[in-house]
Amino acid sequence: MSEMQALNTNPQRLRQIMAKAGVDVDDPNLATRVQEYRAKQYKSWLQQLAAEKAKQFERNSLWAGGEAVDFVFSRWNPQLQPDAVQARAVGVHAYRLAKELAISGKGNIMLVGLPGTGKTSLAIAIAHYLEAEAGASILFLATNELKLLFQHDYFTDDRIRNKIDLVVTAAKQVDVLILDDFGTEAGSQNQIKGVRRDLYSTMKSIAEARFDGITNGPKGITIVTTNNTVDQLEQMYDPRTISRILPETKDRFITFDGLSDVRGKGQ
Repeated sequence: MSEMQALNTNPQRLRQIMAKAGVDVDDPNLATRVQEYRAKQYKSWLQQLAAEKAKQFERNSLWAGGEAVDFVFSRWNPQLQPDAVQARAVGVHAYRLAKELAISGKGNIMLVGLPGTGKTSLAIAIAHYLEAEAGASILFLATNELKLLFQHDYFTDDRIRNKIDLVVTAAKQVDVLILDDFGTEAGSQNQIKGVRRDLYSTMKSIAEARFDGITNGPKGITIVTTNNTVDQLEQMYDPRTISRILPETKDRFITFDGLSDVRGKGQ
């Protein structure tokens, strides 16, 4: 006879064990308390699972130059810009969109402007807000870094091929994807070239995976920073691919017109 069977045939012994554990078997609310305890334990397990998954996504991020960047809205300093009023408006716009996305859980944002104006900083600030307020997982993907991986001999290098596979899979699944400096993988703004075929098909597959054909809208949240116009991006890829990651409304384009390069000044 097993120990559990023995306890079932000895109610008094079972009562003693339960009492020692601080459980009142005569409590009329015991069943409810047990259900609440199980629900709490299940919620804790889900939170741990989500945290582990978020860390895995973070480890697969591709940062420009291999150096991770951290930024939050409180660090946005309009006074660094010659036009502080415009810089403040840009920061407020980004914060408002972050609050909207924390509620909806899906949508696209595109930050457009010259290099060094703070696009990447605000993209990261939006992502961190979504992480804090909605528990969203984040992947940062500098598209030029992905291009550099493809330029390696990944057909014969298992490590490079495995890295690309992990990054691409994460980009398709993560809650919040930041495509940073999108378009630089095709050359400078003044000399646009075609995107290499393997990278082209990869970015197309990411864009398709993050689009819901049933609702005709985005899956999750994609944040794009770029120095290029939409027309230029469509020349690099194709209108269908770009449409998958474009914001649904004009209000979700954040333009950095009139802002200057402030790299090295805190943003």
